[in-house]
Amino acid sequence: VFFATATPHQGRDDQFVHLVRLLRPDALSERDATDPDVLDRLRPLLSQVVVRTPKSMAVDWAGQRVFQGSLARTVQVPVLDEDEAFSEELLDYIERGFDAYDAALAASRSSAVLINFVMTTFLKLWTSSRPAIRSALVRRRDRIREARARSRAASHGTKAQLAGLDSALDAEQEEAVLEQLRDPGFFDDELELIDALVASLDTLGPDPKIAMLVAEMARLRRESTSGVLVFTEYVETQKAICDALIKQFGADQVVFIRGGRGPQNLEAAARFQSGTPFLVSTQAGGEGLNLQYGGHVLVNFDQPWNPLRTLQRIGRLDRFGQAQRVTVVNLVRTAAIDERILSKTWAKLQRA
Repeated sequence: VFFATATPHQGRDDQFVHLVRLLRPDALSERDATDPDVLDRLRPLLSQVVVRTPKSMAVDWAGQRVFQGSLARTVQVPVLDEDEAFSEELLDYIERGFDAYDAALAASRSSAVLINFVMTTFLKLWTSSRPAIRSALVRRRDRIREARARSRAASHGTKAQLAGLDSALDAEQEEAVLEQLRDPGFFDDELELIDALVASLDTLGPDPKIAMLVAEMARLRRESTSGVLVFTEYVETQKAICDALIKQFGADQVVFIRGGRGPQNLEAAARFQSGTPFLVSTQAGGEGLNLQYGGHVLVNFDQPWNPLRTLQRIGRLDRFGQAQRVTVVNLVRTAAIDERILSKTWAKLQRA
């Protein structure tokens, strides 16, 4: 049996182990797939059944490198005191949510799963941008008010969403699930805490991380004519980035990709390939698109929690036909959760 694949390991050890079991069923049992230390025990076996050819080692018939590779650098975004204060306020709210999670776990696993999803997503939204977390909090506030205004809690709609809550959700899907949730709140004063969070956000003003991105884009445009591919996880963050870039550079200089493979996304990709300088994409543009002729600069505005998505993003530009080494710019807030996510991401990539 011979398998050829560009992505043998997608961040799930159990799935990778099952793949190896197809090659060597005599060496691994079904139970091995759930063993957290199985990859360490698999090292000798992997050298027998897996041949890896990284892009950096791929050459043509003449021995010339096929891919130019990539070089990453980090742009530090200072965390303001006001951001630190809001972080503490948000974490207090999230802690209340997880207290409710502990209480719900004994009574209703489905409710506990939902609480865990919402609180984790809020944390990820805050690491993305101020507009993203504000939009999500406002939506949650409105849905709680709608549910409480009814004569009975709209738990039916909430339970219908649970089937889709798994690790395969991308950030756009997470936002869509939050939009559709209908429940009267996870704890009694949740609505009051959300009101206070939104009020605090409204005193903060524009997002300094987006301002830093615009400044970095202006510098890059002065130094090079290369197009710039900007990736973000969430649609609300994408909208804010597009608005800021359009304000600075003009509406005809910016295109975006979101929500699947519709004709509008293919048109945006074609425009970027033809010279439009800025393409802002969610994970919808992270796989399967050829964007290497549009430029060689990629900006990670926020970091995916799945490290393989980082490689998929780079692979949009680091492809056959790319004439220059890809420059990867990571925008990371200092002394914040962004740095921990980035370090864990690269640690996982080294292991995979």
